[in-house]
Amino acid sequence: MKMRSIAVILLVMVFCFTGVPVLLAKENVYKYDSGDSIAVVLKRHEGKTVYIMLENGVEISGEVSKLGAYTVHISTLTGMDYYDAVIDLNEIVGVKYRARGFKK
Repeated sequence: MKMRSIAVILLVMVFCFTGVPVLLAKENVYKYDSGDSIAVVLKRHEGKTVYIMLENGVEISGEVSKLGAYTVHISTLTGMDYYDAVIDLNEIVGVKYRARGFKK
């Protein structure tokens, strides 16, 4: 009887310390606003990896390092770790990004 009580208490403690935070954790999802420009989306993803689609059909992926008034600096290009790119914002037609698990 005493052993069963200890086992139940241990199970409750394990659930409290591991199960509840997982169940209560709300997934942090990026909220897109219809008024967002390409620059706003890139600014919100500074330090994150994105896939940028250009007018000529080329797709470039890497980490958004810095956003300027007319250009964006992409560092650590995917598959080309020693290269960076500076892209004219007017040449960008789309941005793909990880939406689930996004951390602000």
